[in-house]
Formats: sequence, C-alpha cells, structure tokens
Amino acid sequence: EKIATVSAKGVLTAVAPGITKLTLTVGAYSQSIRVVVLPKTFAAEQDVYYLKATQEQKINVNFENASIPEDVMELLSFTYESDNTQVVKVSNEGILTAVSPGETTIRITAQGMSATCKVNVAANVSLVEKTANGDKITTLYIPYGQCAGEGQPFPVPAEREGYAFMGWYEGADGSGAQYTADTVFYQNSKAYAYFRKMTEGFFVKPIGDMRYTGAALKPEVWVYDGAKQLELNKDYKVSYKYNKDASPAGKKTAVVTVKGIGNYSGTQKVYFGILPV
Repeated sequence: EKIATVSAKGVLTAVAPGITKLTLTVGAYSQSIRVVVLPKTFAAEQDVYYLKATQEQKINVNFENASIPEDVMELLSFTYESDNTQVVKVSNEGILTAVSPGETTIRITAQGMSATCKVNVAANVSLVEKTANGDKITTLYIPYGQCAGEGQPFPVPAEREGYAFMGWYEGADGSGAQYTADTVFYQNSKAYAYFRKMTEGFFVKPIGDMRYTGAALKPEVWVYDGAKQLELNKDYKVSYKYNKDASPAGKKTAVVTVKGIGNYSGTQKVYFGILPV
C-alpha cells in the first residue's frame, strides 16, 4: 500500500498513514528523507485515568492503527488543558497532578486534531480505630463518585471482649452517617470503628444516615438480645415512617419502629437522617 506519492515537480501527497522513504536525485547527488504520514485521529492511551491525591501520571497518546516513532512524537506540538484545575492539573508535557477528589476532562490537541480523556481523583477515606495505644488508621482510596464495593471492603476490627462491633460511623460514638461498602464517596472522609458494650436485653443497632433517592428508604435493621442477633419476623417486626423526604440539616427525622414478638416484647424506635442529593 502506498504511503505517499511525489510528482515530477516535487509535490508530496499523503496517501495512507505510515512511514516511507523519499529519495531526491539531482545529477550525481541524491538525498533520502523519511516521510511520516499521520493518521487523522489520535487518542489518549486510557479513557479514564484514576489517581490518588498528589499522584502524578503522564498521558500517553496513541495514533489510530499506526506506530509513530518516538522522535517524530517529540516533534509534534501537543497541548493539554484541564477543565477543572481544582481536581487535576496538567503540564505542557502531559503530566497529570491530582489535586482533590473529583472528576474532570483533559483536552488534547495537536496538528489540527483533538482528543479527550477523563481523570478521576479518588477520595481518601481514613478508617480510625481507637485502641489503648492510640488511633490505628487505615486509608482506603475510593474513586470519586463510586463505592468501595466488594473489591475494597471495609475491614472488620479485631474482637473486643464484652463489646460488639457495630460498624464504621461518621462519629466516634456511632453518630452521623454509617459507612459501608455501598457508600458512595465524593470527598475525603473519616470513619470511626464503633463498638458497643454488650448488655442483656433488647437492643437495636444505630442506623446511619442515608442519601435521598426519591423513594421510601427502608434500611436493614439489626436487633440483639445481648450478644445474640435476633431474627426478623420471628423475634421482632419493623415499620417505617417519614422515610422518604430529606431531613432538615442536622436532624434525624426518619423513624424505624421495632416491636418485639414471640419471646420478646416492648417497642423501640431508632432514627436516621435522609441527606439531600
């Protein structure tokens, strides 16, 4: 397949992407030059670059169905621009530097062509477990707008005699939002391991705040008799109220009523907030 043609007057015409050699002859003198025909499009090597705060990574560019020599790539004038420099900055050489959690677009131009790629800067989630020797901190890096999921589950701390681990909460006392593998993160966050001293009697585990969805929210309820976890519809029943609309700032207005049945009696109410979108 022809890469390029040249007329008798020396007019060079690109035919197809690739590399070829052109030889010029004038009398006894001849000179060969390399001709590189670029494809009409190029793209970033990755559609989405996932970074942690302060992490750096270079954007590599590939031309469609063509291998361009490194020295030729160095001659091309690529420009890079970030749509949001508060999320990520990009240098003239295409080096990304993560700034803060978020997602934005990088725009790349060269030789009259253009391409884009996304950058996702992760949220740092610090898991704090208070111990006799001070705070034990583990950090998870969760992509912006995503949840930890099964691939990066929240750990379960070591057991403590006489205490039950209730989960990871916004407050060290079990207050505020509860963080789970399904929690979506949009900013750096801190979660505390909450342990409750086990006592005999009917106990309902605190419910973390939830995000407004437009539908009635019915979080799972955990009920205990001391260290024993009770069974729904055998030991207790639940009902929900005010569990659809967002709560006023700082208020927990959604109500879960837990009523003992079978071998258990009495009623307890637990409250949770519904956070606006």
